[in-house]
Amino acid sequence: MQITQYNESNYSFIKVVNEVDFSIILCDLGASIYSIVFEDKEMTYVPESLDVWFKNNVYHGKTIGRIPNRVKGNKVIVDDKEYILERNEGENTLHGGLHGLNSKVFDYEIEEEDGYINVVFRYTMKDLEDGLPGDTPIQVVYTIYEDKSEIKLEFFAKANKKTIFGLINHAYFNLGEEDLSTLSMRIRASNYLEVNPNDLLQIGKKPCKNCLNFKEFKPINQDINDEYLINSRTNGYDHQFYFDVIDPSLDQFSLRSSNIQMDVYTDFSCVQIYSDNYEDSKGRGTDKLRRRAVAVEPQESHECLHYLNVGELYHHFVIYKFRKI
Repeated sequence: MQITQYNESNYSFIKVVNEVDFSIILCDLGASIYSIVFEDKEMTYVPESLDVWFKNNVYHGKTIGRIPNRVKGNKVIVDDKEYILERNEGENTLHGGLHGLNSKVFDYEIEEEDGYINVVFRYTMKDLEDGLPGDTPIQVVYTIYEDKSEIKLEFFAKANKKTIFGLINHAYFNLGEEDLSTLSMRIRASNYLEVNPNDLLQIGKKPCKNCLNFKEFKPINQDINDEYLINSRTNGYDHQFYFDVIDPSLDQFSLRSSNIQMDVYTDFSCVQIYSDNYEDSKGRGTDKLRRRAVAVEPQESHECLHYLNVGELYHHFVIYKFRKI
């Protein structure tokens, strides 16, 4: 495998090209995925300008934590003690605040093994660094195989104090297409997490409405302007889906274009799907201003906060597999 390392604006990038011309570019900012190329097409979507992508409130491909998604207000309770988070979405905290893990520069090393390599990113979130308790060493490990068009992503962490914890990757995918108009998806989920239209905070687990039913492959745009989605203020898809079963051997989520399919395997219980609903900066490979890609975020349910006890190992994985169809 060919490994190339280079710097842009003091950030380190690692490019890996394997024996089947499958390539990935990772970055130490947010232990992130910057690019995936399959069949000579860019599978992911990021802002065209690196200066934009480097900003703290741009999440494309980056590791999100210690609390992904939204927290009502900016206060949490751990063992009867109140902790103050950073507000960055009105009165609420989104994705750990402006100084969450996506904004951190990770150390990294490359481990070359027989048939694969690991790129291991490490960062220790210090006690109260983001408002949360506990020194928490974190590892984000990407495995790239010599002869496969797939990537395995693993999250590891331990804390020396009880804390609130969860990690996700916030990569956007378009499988080389200009926008969502030619993409279909399937989610092995019968239920979703309903949110309050006023602030997009969680209400509770509900059976999927027709517009949210992706048990079989369906064009993403088919119901994207459904009255329920418009009235719920999500302006498209910005919903968490509960997998029917937690089974790492199942392709829990699949995204399909006319000739490429991405299948996602994970031991997380849910996936958050966001259909790039609002205008922002121009993106790589397209001048469309919205609905250019879909963020696929396997994770635990954010119906409630998740605690990590002292010495407990946090470990989850996500596998992205790409194939021609």
